[in-house]
Amino acid sequence: MTDTKHPEALRLPVLQLLEYLMSNVRYEDGSLFWTTSVQGRKAGSMLGCVDNRGYVRAEILRRKYAVHRLVFLMHNGWLPVFVDHIDGNPSNNRIENLRACSKNQNACNSKTRADSSIGVKGVCFHKASGKWSASATYQGKRWQKVFPTIEEAAAASAAMRELMHKEFARHK
Repeated sequence: MTDTKHPEALRLPVLQLLEYLMSNVRYEDGSLFWTTSVQGRKAGSMLGCVDNRGYVRAEILRRKYAVHRLVFLMHNGWLPVFVDHIDGNPSNNRIENLRACSKNQNACNSKTRADSSIGVKGVCFHKASGKWSASATYQGKRWQKVFPTIEEAAAASAAMRELMHKEFARHK
C-alpha cells in the first residue's frame, strides 16, 4: 500500500495513523464516521467540526488533524506535505476533490484576495498612468503587463495563469 516515490509514507506514525483509521473509521461522501465507539464517541457519529477558516478538523489519538488529509491518507496510503482542494472549498473533502501538490501549486489554486478592491484576480489599477496592470506569479517568477481596459488585463492575467499554473490555475 506504500508508494516508494513518497518517503513520508514509510514513517511509522503515518502508518500507525492509517492502520487506526482503517480499523475505526469509514469514509462516506467526503465525511468520516466512527465505526466503533472510541474516545467517548458513538459508532456512526461523524468525525470533526468546521473551524473558523472552513476546514473540517478532527481529533484522533489526542492529535488534531485536518479531515481532508485523513481522507487522502485513507484512499492513497501516503500523506503528502500539501493536499489541495480542487474546487477551493475547504469543507468539500470528497476524494475526487483532493490532490497532492507542492506549496507553489497550492498557492496557484488560491482564491481572489478578500481585500481586492476590484475583485479581479491578478489585476490592479494604477492611478498615475490611468491603466490596468495584469500580473501572474509562479515559483518566484512574476509576469506583469499594462493594459488600457480592465477586461484586457483580466483576460491576459487569466491566460498567463493558465500557461504558468496549468491544472492548478484558479481565476476567481
